[in-house]
Amino acid sequence: MTNLKHTIVEDSVLKTLKYFDYFSFPLTLNELHKYLDTVCSREELKQTLDKMVAHKSIFMTNNIYLISNTIEKIDRKLKGKIEAEKRIKRAKLIAKLINFSPFVRSVSISGSLSKMYADKNSDIDFFITTNNSNLWTCRTMLHILKKISFLFNLQHSFCMNYFISNKNLIIEEQNYFTAVELSTLIPLYGKQDYIQLMKANNWIHDILPNYVQQDTQAKPISRNLVKRLLEFIFSSQKLNLFLLNYTNKTWKKKWKKKGYDMKDYDLAFKTKRYVSKNHPKNYQKLVLKYKDDK
Repeated sequence: MTNLKHTIVEDSVLKTLKYFDYFSFPLTLNELHKYLDTVCSREELKQTLDKMVAHKSIFMTNNIYLISNTIEKIDRKLKGKIEAEKRIKRAKLIAKLINFSPFVRSVSISGSLSKMYADKNSDIDFFITTNNSNLWTCRTMLHILKKISFLFNLQHSFCMNYFISNKNLIIEEQNYFTAVELSTLIPLYGKQDYIQLMKANNWIHDILPNYVQQDTQAKPISRNLVKRLLEFIFSSQKLNLFLLNYTNKTWKKKWKKKGYDMKDYDLAFKTKRYVSKNHPKNYQKLVLKYKDDK
């Protein structure tokens, strides 16, 4: 590999490790290769990593690479993987319940769990595609279910913070953060809608050129008689629009009262007919700034 190529890959390695360091999440060779923003074979990457470790510009323990020599982060990652394997089982049960809900067209695990990390305080996050005309009705029904889950202390298992219409699947914020989130989704139900989601967002290969989409074993979405009947009953466009406007008004009032910077509202709380995003911590803004800071 030429010196120029080495330099490009080294820069990409440092940026990638720094990005995930925000979450105290060091990376394996395969993870690093997937998340690099430059084209590189695994063999080329391994050569570069060996050189960087030898020069102590990065560190490696248990075949896990990190930007600072902090053994606690390695231990955290290994324990987090064990916990994630337990949480995945619960997530599959919750996803099965979501799958039966009216207007749901696909269900995928997202967030930290989709990257095989969890701790005792971790939420189980879901990315959901819905019928084109009833996203807000779908979202409201599922969040009523979430309210009920508080009675059983299961509210952290129902974090449905991203809904998107299956006719408007292109993610508008096309950046490193959203590329990583899309590339790590674990689809559980609605195989065809998941495939269409990834096709619609083929731009992620421009940001993560080494990413290769894996075959999915996602199950078909439920379209049983009860679900179809409920969809018929609640198919009103007026109801969907009312729920959109009501939710947006409620969110703005709530977060303004809490002192939330309303300049960030439209990004953190995307509220449109075809998409609902509820990310009050606005990690997208924070981690992209952290990654780009020198």
